[in-house]
Amino acid sequence: MASTNDVPSDETLLETTKTEQSRLLKVPNEIIGLIASVCDPNDLKNLRLTSKFMCNIASPAFGRKAFSRRRFIFTRKSMQGLLNITAHPVFGPCLRVITFGTCCLRDYDYGEDEAIDSSLQYNIHMDDVSQASFQIKELEHKAFVQKGGHIEMLTLALKNLQACSNHGVILGAHDDSLRYVVKRRAYGFDDAYGKFIPTKFNGVETLDAIFAASGHSQYPIQAIKLFVSQKHLFALLENSEDLLQIFHDETDGPALNPDMDFHIGIRIDTTYAKMKILSAGTRLELSCHSFEVGADGKPYLRYCEYNYGLIWRAIERSPLQEILIEKSDVEYDSLTEFLEGQAESLDNLVLRNVHMVCFNSSPTEQAVRLLRFLKDDLWLESLTLEGLTVGQGIVLPESGKVVFEGREDVIKGLEELIVEVEVMYEDEPESSDEDNLMSSE
Repeated sequence: MASTNDVPSDETLLETTKTEQSRLLKVPNEIIGLIASVCDPNDLKNLRLTSKFMCNIASPAFGRKAFSRRRFIFTRKSMQGLLNITAHPVFGPCLRVITFGTCCLRDYDYGEDEAIDSSLQYNIHMDDVSQASFQIKELEHKAFVQKGGHIEMLTLALKNLQACSNHGVILGAHDDSLRYVVKRRAYGFDDAYGKFIPTKFNGVETLDAIFAASGHSQYPIQAIKLFVSQKHLFALLENSEDLLQIFHDETDGPALNPDMDFHIGIRIDTTYAKMKILSAGTRLELSCHSFEVGADGKPYLRYCEYNYGLIWRAIERSPLQEILIEKSDVEYDSLTEFLEGQAESLDNLVLRNVHMVCFNSSPTEQAVRLLRFLKDDLWLESLTLEGLTVGQGIVLPESGKVVFEGREDVIKGLEELIVEVEVMYEDEPESSDEDNLMSSE
């Protein structure tokens, strides 16, 4: 028979529990906060539920991970969610980007192709219950917006942000769906639409509401973000008076607004091309773009000029001081033509994970041409090259990344890279595989 001493008493259990708690409490809050900062967002939810102490420690990290970028739609439930977050003393200051849906349910019409698509989970012959449900949701949505409820609630949310001194939130719009596919549902999306997918573009009204709420709340918009398709971006630029005022000067024509940053993400094929206009219109960041040549052999910025229209014309006319291009394909003539247009003002250039295609010329020749252009035709004070590839065989720099600071350092560094390319790739064939594929017989 086991001794009663082998069974711990309630007093012993209590002492053990107290000891464990005291050890946890002795750990500096900074250490616990560091642990919370590297936790998965789902784990943070559970960590906050363990105790009031852990909730207080983990909440800021949870807020930064869960509430920094949020999507909403103009329905009562979704906007109430936004109000709740902005009113929270911990989560409100964590908000960095807030975007609102650009689409709404379109009037049901058997003869309209965009109303129904074979990819949807219901067929074209909706039963009476489904059609009634569709119409009810549509009417609820319209009534809330027509009464200005979305502007009123957004105005209150912006006032909440002011109250917690969060003055730099990026506001903007996103497409709810693309080709009947919803990639990321905004808060309240399922409750508002159920099995239906909003496809009617309403982006101009979305931006109108954002600017109206900004005016009512006196919350200055420091940055705008658009995450839309190319077609919808065109529609916004053509029909939004607010955007026209941002990118057009009545006297000088297309121009960048020095008081507002601009973030754009547009769908191109299977990827998103991203553009950022920052630092009072003096810094441009481009990701996943293509600087190539046209079918007639003339250089053009395939995705830039075609997709951005007025915005790109404003960029070309503005004195940029910093340019970053990454994850993009470039062709020598198009890239250098663009950079040469900014030569008088450009101080800082970053080329990261950029691939230069070669048409009927050796990669070695093209690499040397580019390096000499950067050295002789631009007056750079800072240059970063990282993962730059030319053709199929040349990688610049060989070390993976170089940063040159100061005009003298830039010139010296480029001269050394030119020698490196000429020595290492002197036996490079006159044309790469790309050249053989692209050139005619």
